[in-house]
Amino acid sequence: MMKTQPLTRSCFTLLFIYCCMNNTFSQYKITDTIYYDHQWEICEKPLATYYRTGILAALNDRWYYTGIIKDYTMSNTLISEGTYSDEGTREGDFTFYYPDGKIMAVGKYQNSKPVGNWTWYYPDGKEEAVILFTANEDEFQFVKFIDKDGQTTLENGTGDFSWYSDPLEWVHAAHTCSGSFKNGKRAGNWHFDVVNKKENIVSGFTEKYNNNGKYTGITYDDFKRPYIGTKAMRFQFTPRRIHLTENILYDDLFKLNGDSLAISALTYYLIEHKPTEINLRYKVYDTAYATIMRALERYQYKIHFNQNRNIDSKIEFKIGAKGYLEDISFTGTGLDSSEKVFFPFLLSKFKYVEMPGTGSVAIETNYTVYCFSIDFAKVIPGNTENMFTKRLFFSFQPRNKFEGYLKEHEKEIKEDFIHNMRYIHSYRRN
Repeated sequence: MMKTQPLTRSCFTLLFIYCCMNNTFSQYKITDTIYYDHQWEICEKPLATYYRTGILAALNDRWYYTGIIKDYTMSNTLISEGTYSDEGTREGDFTFYYPDGKIMAVGKYQNSKPVGNWTWYYPDGKEEAVILFTANEDEFQFVKFIDKDGQTTLENGTGDFSWYSDPLEWVHAAHTCSGSFKNGKRAGNWHFDVVNKKENIVSGFTEKYNNNGKYTGITYDDFKRPYIGTKAMRFQFTPRRIHLTENILYDDLFKLNGDSLAISALTYYLIEHKPTEINLRYKVYDTAYATIMRALERYQYKIHFNQNRNIDSKIEFKIGAKGYLEDISFTGTGLDSSEKVFFPFLLSKFKYVEMPGTGSVAIETNYTVYCFSIDFAKVIPGNTENMFTKRLFFSFQPRNKFEGYLKEHEKEIKEDFIHNMRYIHSYRRN
């Protein structure tokens, strides 16, 4: 009889990837620390803003959390804790905290829906509200509300409240609502201010409720006319980060070699702690260097560039004997400490790059990528002023040569914005 050998961890990994990609019946549980970036997408540790302790399970092509989970900032401040069922639903006590560790809200879930009385607190620790949830989350009732001045404006289900609701998705606007309850039922007019990402009020509307607490319609501030809608505005009480983690979103860096291989890269990282690598189709130096530039361009959003920053720096490195990018250093101004961590992290993912040389002799030398911000309205004044804003560029050419090129081709750029922006990108790679 042939004796079977136990599966190694690597064999489990390959089996798990095969099952995930082919939707066959298989289950795997990862009991480990999961790292998240600022958008609550799973990422590698050097990019992390938060981390979670708990069990991440996979059944067929579904990923979910089970058991006790705790979320922390990278400075080890607890910001969420609760329990998921074996099926991945929120069950029992959950507590949410402010970034400084003070309690924000506490209550219970049943089948991922809030139930019973939940209590909210202001950042200073004082009680803000008690809200009662029934089986239908949309039929919540304010039991008690205390304003920021410490005045109790709603008690025993009667009175006035004001509430901020965070959207589930980044693209949607948040809103604040000022309204009333009477004997536990919605009463009178509820006014909403829609707030954009910069916390500016951009529009408003008013919902109307009859004496029985039933929604009867809405009036928009901009039109001053009634509109009979079928449903009232939904409130979102669970912090957005919970919904994001439950969707098992992950960082784009796992997609470096194509979306079809992303699940494999993610699985290898979660189980084997194997960092993602960029597989170079062509390893010769010139082609590899162009790929490096494209990677820097693609992932520059990671550094949160804004119009107020003035960046004029360069990144220098060399290609080591094994083809790894080594001795990465920075000079110039504008890059902050987090960016000086991210760029070496990204560049370290390139492996087996061939050093340039003559014949069979490789030449080891330093290489430079220039990183700078350009204000097109200043470099090319006139009718492009409204088209261009300050943008971040990576280039083989230093900033002064790049600006000289822009001025030299000012006429062409003004005549054809889209085409010449592509031409600009082509120039800075040469």
